[in-house]
Amino acid sequence: MGKKTVEQRLQELQIDVKKILEILSEGAKKASPDSLDADQEATMSIKEAADFLQMEVTAIVEKCQKGEIPYAKDGRLMTIKKLDLIAWVRDRKGTEKWIN
Repeated sequence: MGKKTVEQRLQELQIDVKKILEILSEGAKKASPDSLDADQEATMSIKEAADFLQMEVTAIVEKCQKGEIPYAKDGRLMTIKKLDLIAWVRDRKGTEKWIN
C-alpha cells in the first residue's frame, strides 16, 4: 500500500469527524441531565484529545497555543475540557477548518 495523498487523508479525516459527531449525537440523546452535569467538568489530556480526534499531539498543542482550542495549563500539563473540545469540533462541522 503506497503513501496516501493529502486529498485521501483529508477525505478519511472528514469521514472520521462525521463518525465522531454521530457518536457524540447518539451519546447526547442517551445521556441523563445528571450525567451531563458531571461530564461538564471532565477533562482530557492533550494525548487523549489527539487520540479522540485522530490527530497528532503536536497539532492539538499548536491549536491550543494559537487559541483555537481552549485549554488549561498546570505547570507543563495541558488539559482540555471534554465539552470545549466537542464544541470546537461542532463549530467546524462540514468545514476543513478543524484540520488546518
